Amino acid sequence: MSKASARIKEIDSGQNYCFVLLEYLGEYTSIILFDIGLVLIYLYTGLIKKWKGLPEG
Repeated sequence: MSKASARIKEIDSGQNYCFVLLEYLGEYTSIILFDIGLVLIYLYTGLIKKWKGLPEG
């Protein structure tokens, strides 16, 4: 039984439950964060290129 299905059973049984997104995502968390990081770096470098291209003054 996976962690997510165990958590869902806890909700159904009426026990106290605190949803934790990182536990819910499980093994895919690092992949998701890495992909988001790459996208943000790509967007930020585009911004820097535009900023460096502006004339001073």
